[in-house]
Amino acid sequence: MRRKLITLTLGILAAFVLAIPASAGPGKGPKKAAVAACPAAVSLTQAYHQQHRTLIKTYHAARKAARTAFVAQYATPTEEQLKTYREARHAALKASLKERKAAADKFRADLKAALQACAASA
Repeated sequence: MRRKLITLTLGILAAFVLAIPASAGPGKGPKKAAVAACPAAVSLTQAYHQQHRTLIKTYHAARKAARTAFVAQYATPTEEQLKTYREARHAALKASLKERKAAADKFRADLKAALQACAASA
């Protein structure tokens, strides 16, 4: 009886294990096949991602340096000093986001032009 129960349990477990991949949707393919087919678009994409990463790292490094300088300058800051620091930090964030948005807009325009050029030459 125990052997039958174990066999039945293993059979059900095997059925579930085999059914899981069959019930999964289609695998992830390339997001945009047109981008993968155009070498100019691929290089633009890679350059954009590297630039975006550099912009983010630069922003975080500047924020950390500003924080370190603020803490070194004011051991016990007043509310007014904290408010000024927070406003400066907020302005730096807005400037960084504006710069990243401009880079993204330029990338999209360049990518569109590269894909049109690839489509025209194909």
